[in-house]
Amino acid sequence: MNIGFDAKRAFHNTTGLGHYSRTLIASLAKFYPQHQYFLFNPKPSGLISFKEENIREILPEGFFNNLFSSAWRSRNVTKDLEKLKINIYHGLSQEIPFGINATKIKTVVTIHDLIHERYPHQFNPVDVKIYTKKYRHACTHAQAIIAISNQTKKDLIDFYKVPEEKITVCYQSCNPVFSHTLPEEAIQRVKIKYGLPEKFLLSVGSIIERKNLMNVCKALLLLRNECPLPL
Repeated sequence: MNIGFDAKRAFHNTTGLGHYSRTLIASLAKFYPQHQYFLFNPKPSGLISFKEENIREILPEGFFNNLFSSAWRSRNVTKDLEKLKINIYHGLSQEIPFGINATKIKTVVTIHDLIHERYPHQFNPVDVKIYTKKYRHACTHAQAIIAISNQTKKDLIDFYKVPEEKITVCYQSCNPVFSHTLPEEAIQRVKIKYGLPEKFLLSVGSIIERKNLMNVCKALLLLRNECPLPL
């Protein structure tokens, strides 16, 4: 089977969406080697590469598609999908190409969140309209939807009226690096370096409103007797 992926984030994003894309692609290639995996990348990247023999990177061809690579990714890529006889196309970051529903290619889309719908005041109004158009199109035309949490599934049903049976909740994987236990002396060095207590809560990510860190702090304050972590 030939499986295609929207690989923009896999090649150009070094944070959440990129990690998700790379882990999923590499895992499928490893555990299902009988299939061929085609990564549709709008622009060359010097950051990321895949070494697996059954993974192939596809870049836009022709002057127009290279000049307008975003248009190639959003619409014109369907011609390449048909040319390469792609059986299934997976939109890894909340969208699928416009017009793909007119082909025989089956589609899957991963929806990570609908934060722009729940908290529109945190986004540029123009971006909200663009996101809504792309996400609604993907949810309408994809044969299957992967939601990365039950909250995302609920939002899809509430905001876009997506049939529940169309959605599968599949949590994101954890990088294998977090399964390794560090030597006790290495842990103590870090504690001493940063002045850490015996128990603490670590949040890795940006400090913006939609990350909900304020409510975490409020909860810890309310539970200060049962969960005495320093704030």
